[in-house]
Amino acid sequence: MEQIHIVDGERLVTQPALEVSQTERFLELEPGKYCFFQSSSTQAVVKAEHFGVDPVKKFPCVRRPDGSLHCLGKTKGRKHPYVRAEVLQRLRRFYAPENQKFFRMINRSLAW
Repeated sequence: MEQIHIVDGERLVTQPALEVSQTERFLELEPGKYCFFQSSSTQAVVKAEHFGVDPVKKFPCVRRPDGSLHCLGKTKGRKHPYVRAEVLQRLRRFYAPENQKFFRMINRSLAW
């Protein structure tokens, strides 16, 4: 597992800087060397102030140096189709054993 990094998609939405900083560490990026953002920080390439939230979709966007937001395309941050609770419960039960094996393998639990 040393060469595989798992990104938590839910946390990428709720705490983008934290999730991206973990990816930075995994990739062993040097702060500032590959920086898209103008930052003098020696702690992280990407920080919380580099993100904003799309006022309509409530989905994170990258804040450009001029303060404007660059948001992902129309398919990101959309509402997902309705799935009956019974179907979700059945799918969760079906995949639970495999998810547990995966979580043990990566030493992390994800909120699926």
